[in-house]
Amino acid sequence: MNGCVRLGRVLAMILTLIAAFIMGFNKYTHITNTIYISIKATNSSAFVYFTIANAVVFVYSALSLCLSCSKNMGPVLELPLTIGDVAAMIALFTGNAAAIAIEVVTWKSIPQFGWRSFCSITKNFCGIGIAAVTISSLAALIYFLLLLLSLVTIHKKYQN
Repeated sequence: MNGCVRLGRVLAMILTLIAAFIMGFNKYTHITNTIYISIKATNSSAFVYFTIANAVVFVYSALSLCLSCSKNMGPVLELPLTIGDVAAMIALFTGNAAAIAIEVVTWKSIPQFGWRSFCSITKNFCGIGIAAVTISSLAALIYFLLLLLSLVTIHKKYQN
């Protein structure tokens, strides 16, 4: 079970790093004779929140991996790591929700608010954003599974 937890933490760490980099550097520039279009993920507060949430969870994943590998602190850190896993999972799910909301608007448009769809012009930008959200969603799922594993472990420990 310890090996599964470590593998999950390593996978979550790698996935959150990849998702943060993909979204953080996602941009599109198009220049024609009369039009200059420049779109960056850093222009949207939802995408910035997504990037920061993934970066923070990456740092937490690295620290929790180091702490979970230490031999003498195992049982003492079980509950704090579980609480940290809950916080990481919440950060990932809220970051994903914020990014998905903006992605839906960029694909569908809301003419009543003056928001037009630009994914038909910038498919690369929108596709890269969706890829980052998908990767981050996998990391959130891993944290959910880690949380279930640690809750089952704690329940078994205190049941007897």
